[in-house]
Amino acid sequence: MPQLALGGIVADTATPTLAGIAEGYAEVLLIEGNSVIGSGTAVSSGAWDIETQALGLGYHTVTAELIDAAGNISPISESLTFEVVPPPPGEITLNDAAMVGAQSLITVGTVTDATADL
Repeated sequence: MPQLALGGIVADTATPTLAGIAEGYAEVLLIEGNSVIGSGTAVSSGAWDIETQALGLGYHTVTAELIDAAGNISPISESLTFEVVPPPPGEITLNDAAMVGAQSLITVGTVTDATADL
């Protein structure tokens, strides 16, 4: 069964990462209703984590389906229902490490809470 990578049943990003265990090197499809909302490949140990496509606010029920190297398709997993909520006000959520890696986004300085000393 897929799980939110950070645990719990609430995601504060439109593109949450789900994780699970499968057969090593199996292709993993994340399915909501009749739509594939993410896919990826398990590593040799069977662990996988997949970022979904952008999801709207509200509740989502997702299952996983596996396709092994021989082309065998697994039964659909138990479902995970979670809620996508907006990030807390005043908080910036950066969840695309590829932007940092590609130097499309760089970090300069630090962020502090100016109200902490009040």
